Amino acid sequence: MKICYVAEAGKRLAGSELSLINLIEELQLSGIEPYVVCHKDWELLEYFRSRNIPTKVIRSRISSCSRRWYIYGAFHILGGMIRFYNHLQIRKAARYLHENHIELVHINTMLASDIWAAAARSIGIPYILHLREFMDADHGRLFWNQEDVNSELLESSAVIAISDAVKHYWNERYGIC
Repeated sequence: MKICYVAEAGKRLAGSELSLINLIEELQLSGIEPYVVCHKDWELLEYFRSRNIPTKVIRSRISSCSRRWYIYGAFHILGGMIRFYNHLQIRKAARYLHENHIELVHINTMLASDIWAAAARSIGIPYILHLREFMDADHGRLFWNQEDVNSELLESSAVIAISDAVKHYWNERYGIC
């Protein structure tokens, strides 16, 4: 089975990235063919390349912003521009999934969900959302378009929460876990 793992580009390898590395390495032992994508090139992709795992950078913008953008009133203007840019990138992401015969998309964090859920849906590939954060409560982040997030969550094939607290937080808001 070919699985595309969508990662968030951070400043350094941390918990979610190390968890993703462990997951991919374990699943490879079961015959899973991993592909790893990210919105920019960074250390995590270098790690996977060094292990001959296909990687790809497809540019997109994070689907959330810090609370200060909302407070300063730039939320709707900047959010609209980012949603437009990401909408253009969905076609590239869908083409990548199709050309590589990907059978499942695993989105490793809601911070990286921007285009991949829509791309998977557009070509009929199931996707999994891996919830690792509370977003507003722990990162102080708000989504540019809450309706997009609602459909990403509700139309996913599965949702994985890393803890009971994260599960409760998202389930209380969306009834999905």
